[in-house]
Amino acid sequence: MEIIFTAETYQTAGNLFIQAKQEIDIGIKAVAKNDYGEEFKSMAVIPIIMPEDLHERFRERRLIKRKTSEADIRLFVDYERFIRGKWDVEREPYRTERKLLLIKNMVDSIMVVESRKKGDFQGEKLIHDILQALDVRREDLEKL
Repeated sequence: MEIIFTAETYQTAGNLFIQAKQEIDIGIKAVAKNDYGEEFKSMAVIPIIMPEDLHERFRERRLIKRKTSEADIRLFVDYERFIRGKWDVEREPYRTERKLLLIKNMVDSIMVVESRKKGDFQGEKLIHDILQALDVRREDLEKL
C-alpha cells in the first residue's frame, strides 16, 4: 500500500514538520510493503497544522475514493502545541511531542478509513505495524 505523508502547514510549522517527518518516514517505508488488504491501494495522510483562525479556509477532509481505491484524510493538529520550542528544533520534550502529535494524527486518520471500510482493509494491523516500526506505544499517544 502506498502511504503518502505530507502536511498543510503555516509558517514555522513547515520546517518543524519536515524535521519530524524524516523520522516518521522511516516507519512508513518499513510497513508500506506489507499487505493490509486490497480495498485501498493508496492512502494520503495530510495533517493540517494551522492556527485556529485559518481553520475556516483549511478544512478537515475525510475522502474515500472507492473507484480508485484511495483515501485522502486531512485532520487538524494543535498548531500552538506543535510549534512550542520552535527556536531549537532538537530541544526536548518538544521534538518528541511534535513527533507524537503527528503519529497520533496518522493513527486517527487510519481509524477514519477503518471506520468507513467496506472490504478487507486492515487498519488496526497497519496502526500496530507503524507504531512498532516507530517504537511508539498507543498509551503514549493517548496521553497527548
